[in-house]
Order: sequence, then structure tokens, then C-alpha cells
Amino acid sequence: MIRSMTGYGIGTVETEKFKVSIEIRSVNHRFFDLRVKLPQQLTPLEPQIKKTVQSKVSRGKIDVSITINGINEMEYEIKMNRPFIAGYIEAFHQIKNEFGLQGDLTAQGLLQLPGAMDFKVKEKIYQNEEIDAITEALQKALASLEEMRIKEGALIGEDILSRLGTMEEKRKGIAQICGSLPDVHKKNLMARIRELEPDIKLDPSRLEQEVAFMVDKCDISEEVSRLKGHFEHLETLLQNVDEVGKKLDFLMQEINREANTINSKVGNLDINRAVIDIKLEAEKIREQAQNIE
Repeated sequence: MIRSMTGYGIGTVETEKFKVSIEIRSVNHRFFDLRVKLPQQLTPLEPQIKKTVQSKVSRGKIDVSITINGINEMEYEIKMNRPFIAGYIEAFHQIKNEFGLQGDLTAQGLLQLPGAMDFKVKEKIYQNEEIDAITEALQKALASLEEMRIKEGALIGEDILSRLGTMEEKRKGIAQICGSLPDVHKKNLMARIRELEPDIKLDPSRLEQEVAFMVDKCDISEEVSRLKGHFEHLETLLQNVDEVGKKLDFLMQEINREANTINSKVGNLDINRAVIDIKLEAEKIREQAQNIE
């Protein structure tokens, strides 16, 4: 079973006192990239939220958005900077007396002074009911995301299996042609010799040696066999659940390498065409692998 990296999930929990809504969006990404957008009063819960998401998703760019209504807003602790205010008042009176200035110092004026007041957000103590609601909404959103990613992954899997069938058909065609290559090489060699020296008497044993040499030089049986193994491995991977995308990407590189070797060894037009078809399908599967977790 494979999962697409693209998906969307939403989870909502509503009680008599408050409502929690969590949305999760995921798109393709080479690695795991998680971003959480949440109200400031939920900041203390962010590490646990990230840990929960990462336990369910291993790859992709993930955006988590949390909204919450009904839970008490942030509370502030306000402190006066007494030494600063006392020093300012004393300086004010000294300046007023020394220079004979008019005017009064007001509380409003003091409050507007930078540094006169210190604002500190009190850390909110969450009740079990609130934490449970946030956790439940997150689990619902993750389950919704998982369901969508699995559905899209199934469609990708069907497409890959179809392309795998095409590649295997081409591989079988190559294997079949391979069986006739010795006779083809022998016929071509004899025709070439007759063309150059029509009256020459051919030594059957020498001819067989030359044919054997050419066949050995152009032997692609190992490459064809390895292609079969790679195709079987690919089919097995589609039933896996752990980082399938990265493994598929690597496997497509191996398939492409074997196809290139076959192409370089054999000048047969039918084999060359079959190799091109295999390479095209492998490239399309590799593109699909970029969408898989």
C-alpha cells in the first residue's frame, strides 16, 4: 500500500464551552517539512502537536492550521518598572526647579514612557478537557489526511502497475529476440563475407568461432535477467508502506542503467525500440515516485 504526499484533512471537536478545528495540508517534498500555525495561547502545546504529526507522516511538506474558539484568551502580567519611574519623576522635578519650567507630570505621560511598564504573557494552564479536545481534533485531521493520501496513492499504484506491465512485455520481447541473435549474427557475417569475397571458401569452425565471439560480445542475457528481478522488486515495493517513493526512485535508476547497457551492446533495431519504451515508462514511474511518501 502506497500513500500520496498530496492530501488534505480536517478534524473538529465541539463542546458546550469551546470548539477546536484543525486543518492539515500536505504537498510533495523531498524531505519532511512541518509548519504549524496556531493561536499564541497554544504555543506551549506545539512540541507535542509536531511530535504527533511526525509519528503519522514521514515525508512531504505539511501545514497544520489550528483555530480554537471559547477557550480563555491570553492573560497578561503587568509590572511597573519602579526604579525607572522614580528616577524619571525625580529628574522631572529637578529640571522643572532648575530651569523654572511650567507643567505637570501625569500618570498617562508616565505610562507612555518606553520601559515604564513590563508586559508578560502568563503561561496558560490547560484543563484536561481542553487538551483532550485538541488531541482528538488532531487525530481526526490526521485520519482524514491519511484516507485521502491512501486513495490518491492507490490511483498512482494502478498507474505504476500498468506501466510495469508494459515494461515486462517489452522485456519478454527482448528476451525472445535474444534467442535468435546467434543465427542472425551468423547470417549477417556470411552475407558480409560473400559480399567482400564471393569466391572465398569459408572454414565452418572459424565461422562458428567468429559468431560465438560476436554473440558473447553482444550477450545481454544478464541484463535482461536483472531487469526481470527489478520488475519483480518493483511489484513488491508497491505493497510496502515504508518510504516507497525514495526506493522507487532508486530502482528506476537501476532499470534505466540496465536498459542503457542493453542498448549499447546490441544494434538490433527491435531491441533498441523496446529499450526506448522501457526507458520512457521508467521515467514516467520515476515522476510518479516524486508524489509518493
